[in-house]
Amino acid sequence: MYYVSLAISIPMFLLMQFRDGVTPSTLRSAVVTALTSLTLTQSWVSPFSYLWNNPGWSLSVELFFYLAFPWLAGWIARWTLAQLMRWVAALYVVTIGAAYLFVALHSHPPTWKWEPAIDYCIWISWLGCNPLVHAHEFIMGIAACLWLRGEQRGEHKEWMRGPVAVAVAIAGLGLLAALRGPIPFMPALVGIHSPLFALLIYGLAKQRGAIAWILSTRAFVFLGEISYSLYLTHLTVWTNVEGFNREHSFLRQGSLLNFLFCLALSLVLAAAFYKGIEEPYRRVIRNRFGKAPAARRTMVLT
Repeated sequence: MYYVSLAISIPMFLLMQFRDGVTPSTLRSAVVTALTSLTLTQSWVSPFSYLWNNPGWSLSVELFFYLAFPWLAGWIARWTLAQLMRWVAALYVVTIGAAYLFVALHSHPPTWKWEPAIDYCIWISWLGCNPLVHAHEFIMGIAACLWLRGEQRGEHKEWMRGPVAVAVAIAGLGLLAALRGPIPFMPALVGIHSPLFALLIYGLAKQRGAIAWILSTRAFVFLGEISYSLYLTHLTVWTNVEGFNREHSFLRQGSLLNFLFCLALSLVLAAAFYKGIEEPYRRVIRNRFGKAPAARRTMVLT
């Protein structure tokens, strides 16, 4: 699905890459972008992390942590839950503090507001998209899971009831979204909101009432299933619609109707890709690699 998303965004990539003409510089950029995007290493190489289907940079970050997890899990196992929480908190403070220091040094006077266009420089992609600055988010998710399991096993008291955690997280995210001006782009990019998202997932995982029932309905489950395809293709859809609107005045840019049209088109495309690509290839992978020998399955379960 990732490579399909790259394929459908090739025209836009080439258009943006060579909009000022074909030169040795643009050719070199195109080759490096292609090589890093195809190998999912673009998040390590600035400024190529976002040039070919922007959402792909976060998959590059995910891949790094998937590969690092066996070693990371061994390190985490040496710590108590309380020690892990302190590590996560320290890592979060250092990361967000460094992001604010970047803002202070980058703009004079410092631009303490959400302005990605103004804040942009080559270091945005180099620092903000680098996997290492997102370590706190990955480890925070692990810590939240371990804390929840500890509650379920009775190892410690419940920290917060599920509905309360969900309400606090949504209220906090809503407030920050409404007042996003005071939060610069760089701290937002490196995960200043991550504690609220961790709290939201923690609260939703504990739901047993109306929220759990709503989220378990067929419609919401299907939206969750197609979310990967939606994430990978939505920007291509919206960018192409924006370009079409500029040429043909089809829908007013920024209007509610334009938003609804792009959303509907993105959902339809994501559903088609999920049914036509994700599901079939998942079955192929499971049939080919999912049947582990009995001895191996016993070892894993033990």
